[in-house]
Amino acid sequence: VPDWRRLIQFGLRICELPSEQVAIIEEMASRYAKPSRVDLFALVLAQQRKAILLTDDGDLRKAASKEGVQTQGTIWLLDQMIHQGLLDDKKAQMVLRAMSEKGTQLSQEEVAQFVQRWKEPRSKP
Repeated sequence: VPDWRRLIQFGLRICELPSEQVAIIEEMASRYAKPSRVDLFALVLAQQRKAILLTDDGDLRKAASKEGVQTQGTIWLLDQMIHQGLLDDKKAQMVLRAMSEKGTQLSQEEVAQFVQRWKEPRSKP
């Protein structure tokens, strides 16, 4: 279970949705059986803020696509962090392996593929 206080120290913000948007979540729940209510809260929040929804969950990605919300996954986020100089390749590999051990939505094959990609030398821009 994540330590929410620590995540808040790293910039996580707690957001509330007005009752009209909670009603939208209930309506979505009747259309999309698989994503949880918590996932649908994230979807509606991303929709409201015109933000990218970060998820590796296939069912949530399908629902987001139908709702016109762009999604990206863990690999994209790690790539962005590397590109911005916030994370080096070795640390990204370590993070991805740790996530994999904790039960990420990515298959072991996908994890191995991305770790291998980060091992390959890159040309500097």
